[in-house]
Amino acid sequence: MNPGEQYGEVCYSGTPDQWPNFVNPATGCGAVLNPNYVEPAAEPYIVECLFGTPGPTLMSDGTTQYTDYCYQQGTSHPGYVDEGTITDRFWACMEAGGTAETCRQ
Repeated sequence: MNPGEQYGEVCYSGTPDQWPNFVNPATGCGAVLNPNYVEPAAEPYIVECLFGTPGPTLMSDGTTQYTDYCYQQGTSHPGYVDEGTITDRFWACMEAGGTAETCRQ
């Protein structure tokens, strides 16, 4: 049996009255669990979005990787301001009469 297949097939000879009840009487064969079957590993899933630059993610297999989901969570998180927003705020402050020193804060 192929280890990648969960079920295999066993066929019997003789008369149907000698076969186990799971055997198809028309073919003499029946499905059986493959003792060598190896269940495929599950895809890792997101456990936690990590603090820092948006995107780092702790995965269920213990690895850390970038995910778009955590990127989106990070950019919408209160307190996160991307560089473009900071620049826009600086120039709006300057146009309103602020000094470079006060507008950098």
